[in-house]
Amino acid sequence: MHVNLLPPSFVWRRLIRRRLRQWVCAFGFVGIAFVGGNAPLLAQWWRDLREIQAMRLASQPIIAMQAERIELAKKSIELKQKIKQMQSITSQDRSTSILGIIAKSVNSASGALQIQELHVAVSAKPMDAPIADRNKRIANQYQVTLKGISIESESISTFMENLQASSVFPKIELHSTQERVVSNRSIQEFHLECIGND
Repeated sequence: MHVNLLPPSFVWRRLIRRRLRQWVCAFGFVGIAFVGGNAPLLAQWWRDLREIQAMRLASQPIIAMQAERIELAKKSIELKQKIKQMQSITSQDRSTSILGIIAKSVNSASGALQIQELHVAVSAKPMDAPIADRNKRIANQYQVTLKGISIESESISTFMENLQASSVFPKIELHSTQERVVSNRSIQEFHLECIGND
């Protein structure tokens, strides 16, 4: 008859350690067998993963070029709109085009704004040309004087910004603003001068 004189806690610990060693050995053997049996598949997976990473790195310049192409397309659309606008401005009926741009700028102003007087003066101006060029180009310079009223001064500044954004008048000057009361309401009188070239 076999009698175990070791304390029960020690016996349990030793039994648990033995079972753990057995399970570790069993799982290790299964893992080695799995890796050994699937080594070609794992090697292929690793190669595919590296190829995907290489393809991602190689596609970065293409993605950057696509982003640049989209940006260039946006700039191209903006330039086409500017060209169309400039072509309408340099048409034979220049005064009608200028009136259209001023009317559009008035409509885009944030508050109530009204043009009361509009004068257009045209003068010939020699273009910059090389000294050797005897036939200097002559360009028309358009001086547009505007007088009007507005309920608020912010509308005048918005109107000027809209005229500036049209790229027709490189020079816009606000000569004067004056506050006046009409029918118990305060209004702003303004006097603008815009200069543009062909």
